[in-house]
Amino acid sequence: MDSELVWQQRADVWYWPEEELRADTVLPSLMRKSLTKKQIIRLKADIDNVFKAGKRFSLSCFKLYVCENNLSYSRLIVIPARHYGNSVQRNLIRRQVKEIWRTNQERIKEGLDMVVIVYQGKDLDYEEKEGTLLDLFMKSSSLVG
Repeated sequence: MDSELVWQQRADVWYWPEEELRADTVLPSLMRKSLTKKQIIRLKADIDNVFKAGKRFSLSCFKLYVCENNLSYSRLIVIPARHYGNSVQRNLIRRQVKEIWRTNQERIKEGLDMVVIVYQGKDLDYEEKEGTLLDLFMKSSSLVG
């Protein structure tokens, strides 16, 4: 019985360092760094509406369709084109585009539905992708509405 008590004490020390036990400490892993459910276009009817009624803009390997959504917030969906690399590359580009949109959301007009189609092209690093997408978002949000 004593050995179980000692093991439990060691587990508490090992798994719960003193820094994490304090109530005022916020762990960086628990901070939300993704889009909320309302910021993602999910219904096929909404996506089809953006393709039919939206305006089209394109730069290098990105194509953007934009349509007003009559909501107080903007929504986004990222669609890699057919034969865009393997699943790892497709998911990476989705995460990168969503992160660029999320971090620069205050600069983009509200009340828009956006569909970003990514085509295979020259390999761009993150900063080049961010610059291209920001140009595309600024161009579209100033011309729509």
